[in-house]
Amino acid sequence: MNGIGLRGVFDLEAERYDRARPGYPSAIFDDLAAAGALPPASVLEIGPGTGKATLPLAERGYRVTAVELGPALAGVARRNLTSFPRVEVVTAVFEEWPLPAEPFDVVFAATAFHWVDPAVRVSRSAAALRPGGLLATVSTHHVAGGTGEFFVRAQEHYERWDPSAQPGFRQPRAEEVRSTTRRCWRRRSSRRRCSPV
Repeated sequence: MNGIGLRGVFDLEAERYDRARPGYPSAIFDDLAAAGALPPASVLEIGPGTGKATLPLAERGYRVTAVELGPALAGVARRNLTSFPRVEVVTAVFEEWPLPAEPFDVVFAATAFHWVDPAVRVSRSAAALRPGGLLATVSTHHVAGGTGEFFVRAQEHYERWDPSAQPGFRQPRAEEVRSTTRRCWRRRSSRRRCSPV
C-alpha cells in the first residue's frame, strides 16, 4: 500500500467500493449551502474515494479539487466525474500535497477526515482555507438496528482484519438505537457545530 497504511486498503477494491458504497443524504449539501458555502464556491475535498460526495457537490455547481491518496479510487472518481469540467481529482496524500496559493472557500471531508493524521488535519485544513472559510466534515457510525448476532459477527471481522479494533461487543441500549450520521462544520477560527442527519 505504498506506505499509506490501513487507510489505503479501499484502493485495492476500488470498483467494488464504488458499487457497494452508498451516497450521502442531500441534507448534507443543503446544510453546506445554508452555512454560507454557496456555489460556485471552491471546495477542497479530502479523500473523495470514488466521488460519492463529489458528484452532488459538482451537480450543485461547486468548483472541486478532490485529493485522493488511492490511484485506483482516483481513477474511478475521474471516470464518474468526467462530465464536470470544474472538478479536478488529484492523486496525492493530503498531508504531503502542496497547498495551492489560492485558498479555498470550503475544506470538505465525507467519512475521510478521521483517516488524516490527527497532528496536522486541522492545521492543514485551516491553511488551505481563506479567512472565514468553512471546514465541513461528515462522519458515519454503525447504526444499531441489526440483530445482536450481526454485530457480534461484524466485530469478529473487525478484530480479524484490523489489529487496532477494540475487542468485544456490547449489546446497544435502546437509546443508542438511532442513526449516528453527523454533519459538522467549522468556520476558520470558530467553534464546531454538528447536527444529526
